[in-house]
Amino acid sequence: MSNLVLVSQLKKKISTILASKQNNNLKQFILKSVAGTFGMSVASAALGYMITLLLARFLGAKGYGAYTFALTLIGLIKLPTLLGLNTLIIRELSISQTNQSWNLSSGLLRWSNRVIIISSAILALAAVYLSWRFPQLIPSDALPVFWIGILSLPLIALGHIRQAAMQAFGHIIKAQLPIVLARPMFLVALFCGAYLTIGEQFTASWAMGMYFIANVVAFVLLLVYFNQSLPPEIKTVIPKFDGWKWIQSALPMLLLDGMYLISTQTDTVMLGSLKGATEVGIYSVASRGASLNSLILFAFNVSLGPTFANLYAANNFKKLQQIVTQSCRMILLATLPISLGLVIFSSSFLLMFGSEFIEGQNILYILCAGQIINASVGSVAVLLNMTRNQNITAIGVGAGAVMNIILNSALIPQWGAEGAAMATVASSLLCNSILTLSVYKRLKILSSPLAKF
Repeated sequence: MSNLVLVSQLKKKISTILASKQNNNLKQFILKSVAGTFGMSVASAALGYMITLLLARFLGAKGYGAYTFALTLIGLIKLPTLLGLNTLIIRELSISQTNQSWNLSSGLLRWSNRVIIISSAILALAAVYLSWRFPQLIPSDALPVFWIGILSLPLIALGHIRQAAMQAFGHIIKAQLPIVLARPMFLVALFCGAYLTIGEQFTASWAMGMYFIANVVAFVLLLVYFNQSLPPEIKTVIPKFDGWKWIQSALPMLLLDGMYLISTQTDTVMLGSLKGATEVGIYSVASRGASLNSLILFAFNVSLGPTFANLYAANNFKKLQQIVTQSCRMILLATLPISLGLVIFSSSFLLMFGSEFIEGQNILYILCAGQIINASVGSVAVLLNMTRNQNITAIGVGAGAVMNIILNSALIPQWGAEGAAMATVASSLLCNSILTLSVYKRLKILSSPLAKF
């Protein structure tokens, strides 16, 4: 009920900002995309918790840890596969719509597909070889699970490119349906069916095989939506290619995505390497609980990216400050009660996954504090990226990533999963401080709920 009230308040706030007739289209776009993305995020989170609950019960902490560790590695490999093109596509296609430069839009999409196919094939083969050559780097239980999961890499990467293009063209909700809703729904059905069929023989490897099948289904659905969403102009023009310029623009995005991924996934990878799959399983369940806070921030990040790019291209910094301030306020107001609820009912939440996961209670407390820090500055990284300041974002996220690695190395051996959580929160605080100061210095915009219009 509180979430519905927050969405209603959000509509009233943004409607006040964008009240004039000339801004009606922008108002409707933001209201629809934020509310729709939030609704889908809630549904996706519910499905995600169901998947976590099923796997934790079916596989135990060790098996679920192996599955999670393998997925984390695949996520890390996905980063260089994408080469930062997904973020570049959102920005450049949004600007191309304003400038009506359809030739470059068509060329960018075609060129990106070719690059992704080549990079995903090379990196998938390299990952399999290196994991076979140096098996000591991966927990033994996670190694076969990882080999199965790497088959999904090309589908995931190509899907991200299509999602980015659809978001840039204003199809925010449609772009998320195959991955955010269809894939987890299919996974729940597959996991339940497989466990009922084979019972105790259901292992992490079986679960990863189901994950691959779900990715195939989601990618086919995404292809259909993508073809329906392309503007007619982009289908008829002669593509114009500017590969060198795109590479120069994408590389900072790649660095940024890399630093961000290191900041968010270093804890899981280092914890698995230093402490084993069981610690990863306990940590992942607690992290899943804390990530409930990020639903609101995710909804704004996805929805406001194109708007930030358009307002920046139009040099409308006054309206940009208005939207940034109101979004910060709503994100923080929504995050605080969720965090409080998780802290109060932490024992009950963790016991749902099994008695062995109750050890993650302190981890949950620490990670919830980190989520509040993230919420307090709003969509600050997206704002920098969409205003051609991705190099600054990369510096801030990079500083956080370096601190994360150093602190994880120092704290995990002594404190285990709790040390990983402390390292994550400390690096998040450093990163957000740098990004917030940079936004004010570069754009004269204060990304804070306390900022005035």
